[in-house]
Amino acid sequence: MQPVRIEHAREADVPRLLEIRYAAFSRHAPSAYSPEEGDTLLGDVDEDELRDMTRNWKDANLRHVYVDPDHTRQGIASRLLHHVEADFQSRTGADQIKAGVALHAEPFYVANGYQLIMQARAWDGSEYLEMVKRL
Repeated sequence: MQPVRIEHAREADVPRLLEIRYAAFSRHAPSAYSPEEGDTLLGDVDEDELRDMTRNWKDANLRHVYVDPDHTRQGIASRLLHHVEADFQSRTGADQIKAGVALHAEPFYVANGYQLIMQARAWDGSEYLEMVKRL
């Protein structure tokens, strides 16, 4: 395995981030969502909002942590998550972080110290989990 360097995403990274998101959802979402829900979730990303997220935090919520599915089970996602949490805490001073989590990602977030607040329903009818972690 090659060493992994984690950096803040830049606006120029958005096309690649969208590719990784599509690959990750295509691989993992079918275990928790119907094909219709999966299609809706795949299309439910605003590129302009994602570009804004490369510059600053939106609210106090963690969103869009994905790893290329060809590189899973190597600890990359956990390292990425810890990097994001540290960045969030240093920029906001907050002592907890909230996350909107796809159903299939719950075990990963639980393993990384997140607790379930509630199961929620998005505008499109798909279900997701609201989770929180004390930092």
